Amino acid sequence: MPLMPSHRLLALMCWLIQESVVTYVAASAAEACPSLLQLGQHMQVGSMSAGKVNNNIDNSSNNNSINTNINNKTTPRLFIAVITGPGYAARRAEVRASWMQHPLVRNSTVGARFILGYPRNLTEAASKDWTDMENEVKKYGDFIRLNFTESYRNLTVKTVTLLRWFAREGEADFLLKLDDDTFPHFDMLMPRLESELSKAAYGGLLIKCAPVLRAGKWAVQESVMPQERYPVYAAGPAYYLSKALVSRLVEQNPKVNLEKLYLLGGEDVLVGMWLNSSVGMNEVVDYRPSPATKRGCSVGDVFSQNLQPGQMSCLWENIIINNNKSCCNNSTLFVPSGVRGWTLGQSENAKWMYVSDIDAPCPPLFGKMQDAK
Repeated sequence: MPLMPSHRLLALMCWLIQESVVTYVAASAAEACPSLLQLGQHMQVGSMSAGKVNNNIDNSSNNNSINTNINNKTTPRLFIAVITGPGYAARRAEVRASWMQHPLVRNSTVGARFILGYPRNLTEAASKDWTDMENEVKKYGDFIRLNFTESYRNLTVKTVTLLRWFAREGEADFLLKLDDDTFPHFDMLMPRLESELSKAAYGGLLIKCAPVLRAGKWAVQESVMPQERYPVYAAGPAYYLSKALVSRLVEQNPKVNLEKLYLLGGEDVLVGMWLNSSVGMNEVVDYRPSPATKRGCSVGDVFSQNLQPGQMSCLWENIIINNNKSCCNNSTLFVPSGVRGWTLGQSENAKWMYVSDIDAPCPPLFGKMQDAK
């Protein structure tokens, strides 16, 4: 018996998904192609918005879709994209039990979701890390799945995919890219955003004058980037951009070769390079230095980065019960490697940079870094 028109349509949809022609499908259509879901196809399932989302997620729920009922919700000021991956369940549990419980998140003034891609192949999909990961996705429903393959080397691809998605779907005024071991201090961050008038704001722990790395996991070949220093960029664990700036950034870099992005080194450097080199972008970017501690935390942080297990919970407990407990002994403040006499843009505690420092000259390089022309 010949296929009925509805079956033809379903068959065509399944083929388009399988061939990666379509990367976004409705949940009902995806469920009709169960074999494709088992293969971990690169698709977003259901309706997920970077803007008007309900953050009041029942952590005991088995619903794997994000509640996007917007009838009683307002557009959030900030959307936090929490970068995570398989093997980091303990970090996500600490995030859910700490800053995700903040009233601003609970009432959807601040939206927050974990960002996740897909496994490389069936073997990886069957691993314990990934099966646990998929079970967690179904249990909590606080993930957004984007069209990329999860791997450490693909962190840059993950960021670019996130920026493209937010430019297309985002409704919040700002996007904060946040690692799952970094704590956002809303009492320090939100007043900055509430008073921000620029449509081209770029904030975080701004790093200036850092030498281009020629060795190690973030090495950049001289043929790819002949300059000896990176442009100003915000450190990867936490940085925010205004929605308009994300949109312009994506619009002016429409044909990025995702397969070669790793050649440019870290994803945070890439964003700084884009903002610095895109036509007209460097003339309109408003840099917003945000105090942060590189490893641990200290008084005055907007972001406390690279925290050890328990430190995030400790910070949250200090906020809700104000017990002034010391959470971050042996914290590490940021000082760029390869730079002699680093004093530019930083105060006595080595973590502050000021807007006036952005255009100031850099101190000299030393050692092997200086020879990397």
